[in-house]
Amino acid sequence: MKAIIIDTFVTDLSTLHPTTAPSPNSAPKQPPPRHPTFHARPRILRHRRAVPAFSAYRPGDRVFGSALGAYAEYIAVPEALLRRVPRGWGLREACALGAIVACQVAKAAEARVIGVVGSAEKERVVRGLGVDVGNEEGGVDVVYDPVGNVESSLRCIKYGGRVLVIGYAGRHGVMEKIPANKILLKSAKVIGYRWGEHGRRFPHEAERVWDKVVEIAEKGEVKAVVYDEEYKGLESVPRAMHDVEANRVWGRAVITIADEGEVLEEMKASNGKAKL
Repeated sequence: MKAIIIDTFVTDLSTLHPTTAPSPNSAPKQPPPRHPTFHARPRILRHRRAVPAFSAYRPGDRVFGSALGAYAEYIAVPEALLRRVPRGWGLREACALGAIVACQVAKAAEARVIGVVGSAEKERVVRGLGVDVGNEEGGVDVVYDPVGNVESSLRCIKYGGRVLVIGYAGRHGVMEKIPANKILLKSAKVIGYRWGEHGRRFPHEAERVWDKVVEIAEKGEVKAVVYDEEYKGLESVPRAMHDVEANRVWGRAVITIADEGEVLEEMKASNGKAKL
């Protein structure tokens, strides 16, 4: 199969190219080759031999999940890490389920949500989700910070407010040095939340979160926000990552590893049964 394998520290994204790699074993005896992975990747289960008889899934089921090795034509994933694609959603939409979902969940809970954007295009996207772009007199109660601007967030909160740090995508590897007096003067709470590690330590809690996210997705309370650039094939991974690095992307950039129709045709040719 084809896959992007990382065997040295990457400083130039253009050096990422697909290469031939062994197909994954459903019960590997050693760690798989290191492929980059950032978000949930939807798939169609292809082969009978890859799905145990006791599994809740059958070949042809649309599933999504999160695991190392997503930039590959095939991937072996523990069943506990998979979920069915929400009813009424496609594979591209399922891949983008986590994009801008915090704003939409807050709106569904009847909170006022104020977005901070970096371009007119991104403003158009968040306004389309019902998010305000502006100021809140006296400061906000909570700042949800995925880019790592904690000091700026502290200026935005009201006295006793909270800053939830869930990432540092905007730091380019240079971490902030936060003056502790700024936390003290506002009696602020700065909370770090590392979703991947938290899910590994508390899998049942992560399962409850996903159950709720899928539930509100099927109710139409959140919608997928997919970046409108098309990335097809593993060869497009460097271009997609360059676009993310250049802050052009809004929502979720989706890389289509294989066309859904092609996958189903392959399954039919190999006597697999599709269940859609």
